[in-house]
Amino acid sequence: MTRSYTKSCVFHKIGDGLKTSAWHDKWNVIGPLNDIVSARDLYDARFSKDLKVADLIQDNKWVWPDDWLIRFPWLQMLQVPVFNANMKDEVVWVTNDGSKVKYSKLMTQDRMLKWNATGNYACPLCGTCPDSHSHLFFECVFAKTVWISMKKKKLFRGLSNNLVDIVQNLANYHFRKDIWGVINRFTVAAVVYHIWQERNGRIFNKPPRNENDLVKIIKDNIEMQLLTLKVKENNAVKVAAKGWGFILFSIFSVAFLGVHGIFV
Repeated sequence: MTRSYTKSCVFHKIGDGLKTSAWHDKWNVIGPLNDIVSARDLYDARFSKDLKVADLIQDNKWVWPDDWLIRFPWLQMLQVPVFNANMKDEVVWVTNDGSKVKYSKLMTQDRMLKWNATGNYACPLCGTCPDSHSHLFFECVFAKTVWISMKKKKLFRGLSNNLVDIVQNLANYHFRKDIWGVINRFTVAAVVYHIWQERNGRIFNKPPRNENDLVKIIKDNIEMQLLTLKVKENNAVKVAAKGWGFILFSIFSVAFLGVHGIFV
């Protein structure tokens, strides 16, 4: 229920149309097109599942197959978006009143400062800069150390240490079901959750944990999630197994080599 609700609140605002998936993302009034157009329909029309919104428009017109307008009459409701070559597509959050806000709106102390200018709003993790969403993910020295440690597991090579960029990357490739697509989603969710939890804990005077302790907790959390996977052995899985230290207990199950041997 939580996943379906979250998905319904995420909207892709079209800029140049080069990043938003034509089929899997919600970028129009109808919703994700793959909810109605099947994979077989895409194959028969010779459309790639990786097409972006911009790929579906030529000479300011949709390039639907003629028979689609008969089979899927709702396609005629879709207006051709006006592209802006100087603006990238953006992931936004749809609130209960229908407003669209940036996906990065969290209650950090930079927003609280607007209400009370006399408080101490330094980052609880590093104590050197004002607390804010952009600082926390991942300009903060503490948070960046944790994130870079996780990136060493061959995650998001070349991506900046910025949560908005990371979320955009996941949004563009959220339909990937290979081992790295799954691990990437597990990792981002775990890192963000535990950094946010550590920040809140320090605000409320809970015993602080250092970067190494937090990295170990995050890795343990991800490993427990990986144990729920059923995978088949292939080159990508072998690379992931080497990087994360798990083995294929059988052709379908993941296992880790721990202090007490193999556990599944």
